[in-house]
Parts: sequence; C-alpha cells; structure tokens
Amino acid sequence: MKLIYLIIEIHKNSLGFGKNDNIYSRNLAQLKLSNYSLLKDSKFESVTEQLTREELYELFDLLVQVPPRTYLLNIWNHKNGICRQGTKDLLKNLRGIAPKLTYRHTGNPNQYGKSPPKITWQGCSYDCNMMVSTLETEQTNRFYNLLNKKAPIDEIKSFIRSCIDEFDKLHTDLYVKYEKISSEQK
Repeated sequence: MKLIYLIIEIHKNSLGFGKNDNIYSRNLAQLKLSNYSLLKDSKFESVTEQLTREELYELFDLLVQVPPRTYLLNIWNHKNGICRQGTKDLLKNLRGIAPKLTYRHTGNPNQYGKSPPKITWQGCSYDCNMMVSTLETEQTNRFYNLLNKKAPIDEIKSFIRSCIDEFDKLHTDLYVKYEKISSEQK
C-alpha cells in the first residue's frame, strides 16, 4: 500500500497567508491540488486503476469544494469498484462455506442417498448479484439526484460513505443468510 505524505507549505500572497498543499508519494510522483489537478493528473481520475477504500477516504479529506461533475462521476465509479470487490470477496467466502453438494448436482432425494439442497450455488450467486445490482442502481439514482440539485461537498461525501456502509451491511446480511442455510443443509 502506498504511503502518501502530505506536506503543507505556507506561502505569503497579496491577501495574507495562503496554504498550498502538495502531495508526494513513495514513487516521488507529485500531485497538485490547484484547479483539481490532483484528480486530473492522478489515478483518481483513471477508472482503470481502482482506488482502495482508504485512498478514497483520503481523497474525501482533500476535497473542500465541489469539483466538476466529471470528477464526481469518477469518484462514484471508484466507489462502485470498491463495492464490487466486496461482492467478489463475499461470493468467494460463501463458496468456501457452501457444502460441495450444492454446486455439484441437484438430483432427486434418493440420488446418492442425500436429499437435494435447499439452494444451489448458482441460486446463491444469482441472488447475491441481483441484490447487489439492485442496491447499486438505487444508489446511483440517488447520487444523480444529489448532483442535479447541486448539493454541497460535505453532503456528497457523507452520501458516498453511507452508500459504502449500506453495501457492507448487505454483504454481511447475505453472508449470514447463506451461512445459516448452509449449516441447515449439513
């Protein structure tokens, strides 16, 4: 994980003391905050390199006014990427606790001397992905409503954080639900 250091330089300008924030990382790449070049010249704008949750929260700390809409949409895409990674981790964990029978066959009650599972792995995966995509769509609609009403940056940041928390809660609830079903099948 990259360590990002914040070096604050104080410069005197015609209005008194001004603050110029420069960020240097371990790879010595310099990112500037003026005119949102931090977002433009870095991986914060690129959706090909996914931000971690910590990096996204660090970016939130740097935002003091509402950036242009395109930057907010890129931040939203990074939030969606974080949530999708959580879904991948959820499915990986569920695959580990599900009995092997649930994704080998769903035969009749007498097949191999075992009763068929209550839910198959495909059904579990489908259910999780449907619930996640439904929540993502609802959140995206609410996010666009925030952008259209030109909400302040603090409201946007708290909304994105609450969306990530909603996904964490959904992932936890789904894990508990399918862990319970899996334990009942054994």
